[in-house]
Amino acid sequence: MLDRRPDAAGLLSFFYGRFDMKSASTEELEFLSSATAPDEAGALRDTLDGIANFVAEDLRKERGKRVGCFQESTVPSLLWSIARHVDAIGQMAFIASEADYELRDRAVRVATDSSRRHTPKQSSQGTGGA
Repeated sequence: MLDRRPDAAGLLSFFYGRFDMKSASTEELEFLSSATAPDEAGALRDTLDGIANFVAEDLRKERGKRVGCFQESTVPSLLWSIARHVDAIGQMAFIASEADYELRDRAVRVATDSSRRHTPKQSSQGTGGA
């Protein structure tokens, strides 16, 4: 447990490790498979775009001198925050993929079981000789 951080990705990983996909209901799997990782990635992209525009504007105001809220001392914190967001998005995508796989696997098993029940058994009568 020491290798996990108590951030969003760490919590997702922690709970996923304790969740049994095989015994989950179809409703639970559908919920998990619809995780919004692409939406989260888009929101992060928009945030980063806004930050980039903000920094560019700060640099233009005073001929290369930083005068706004975004200073060199805040860069590491910003980058670590971005890394944590990307990690959480990756965990969401992984969990959604695993849930989707389980749903598809169940559908294949149901179809296979159904076709086995409908296949007529061949009779051995009438094939014997005199």
